[in-house]
Amino acid sequence: MKNHHSIHLWRCCACALIITLQGAQTMSAESRPTSTSESPKKVMGLEKVIAFYGAYPELASQTFTRGGDWKYWQARGGIVSEGVVHYNFLRKNVAEASDVLAQIDFADNPNPVVNIDEFGWDYDGGIDQHTAAILQAVHEKRPDLKITVWQMRGPVAPELAAVYRQTVELVLLETYFDLNDAWMIPFQLQAARLTGLLDKSVVALGLGKESKDKGNYRWTQTAEELEQQIRLIRFVAPESPGVGFFGKWKLKENSCPLTDDQLDEICGRFLETPTDGSGLAPELLELGKVFTKRYEKPAIFCSSEFALPHFHSGHDGGPWGSMREPPTVRLLMMNLGQEDAKGVKARLRSPGDEGEVWASGQADIPARSVAVALLDILPGKQYNGWTGTEILEVEAPGSAVFIFTDSRFHGR
Repeated sequence: MKNHHSIHLWRCCACALIITLQGAQTMSAESRPTSTSESPKKVMGLEKVIAFYGAYPELASQTFTRGGDWKYWQARGGIVSEGVVHYNFLRKNVAEASDVLAQIDFADNPNPVVNIDEFGWDYDGGIDQHTAAILQAVHEKRPDLKITVWQMRGPVAPELAAVYRQTVELVLLETYFDLNDAWMIPFQLQAARLTGLLDKSVVALGLGKESKDKGNYRWTQTAEELEQQIRLIRFVAPESPGVGFFGKWKLKENSCPLTDDQLDEICGRFLETPTDGSGLAPELLELGKVFTKRYEKPAIFCSSEFALPHFHSGHDGGPWGSMREPPTVRLLMMNLGQEDAKGVKARLRSPGDEGEVWASGQADIPARSVAVALLDILPGKQYNGWTGTEILEVEAPGSAVFIFTDSRFHGR
């Protein structure tokens, strides 16, 4: 494995972040099992989920595809999903939107599966609430329809996760980073564990790199990187049934060293990859241990990456995508400790020596839970922080606090 820059992690026992947690929903779960020899629970009958955004018959390991001949993929033991994008239905009211999904024509395919791109807008805010209502309506109208979703913007918030547990077969968690931001992998998976979604959730990695108009940021490009990512997944969450990918064509497009044969070989032995951390680079093994350690006291895990506005859905008194009043930041946090975190204070400020605080608040975070904290945007300020650009500060007396940063914006 090539040398990689250190993982960006700031740990403190007194820093800053949150507002009044007005009835925030939480969901507890058991800690990482001591025995990791068992195979993950089957998803839609699959021994393992190796999902690609697209059909690639030359990859023997692929078991889930977005698009393709269902008869061909069924014969080789795979599952085909019919792709639909959110802008085809999400702005409609619940009745109309659910009709769009429930009325998809699957021709003679006896196993109808839809893959929705994308969900996860504002951590149980207005759009996520609208999303949840649509999913429930679709499930009632067409219970035979299997729903799979690509989840953007980090972990699934508790209220949406509760609906996913009832209506969704597979959750693909967007994790489009290189190893500089490997913390995203265990954060996603442990959040899925706490919300009861781990046995149907897989990390979805980006291959190649992001398009130039979106930053040109590096994703997974080598076999060594992919091997380390898979080993980290298996160490942190052996119950997760597989791994997903976006951008296979970008490997060739960007002249990346990772070949189809290497990709296929690594994915093909996903379930045989050790779950004890063996073969992980020392810094990645240590990172995995940070997320899997048993914390007797509160242990707060958070990042400015997971701070989003509370949006209107267009059906809750405000136009689609507009911010609710008073302006609020919804911050997703998790507590991996065995005790509740009381009186946690939080704030967001702009980067730089002269960066100003623009949102703050206080909340309690129950033991072993994912919670959405509400931060008031201060008078005269506005929302600044798309995708982890801002500085998150947390004060949580008596708690361990782990603040993770996005290396694209906070150095490598």
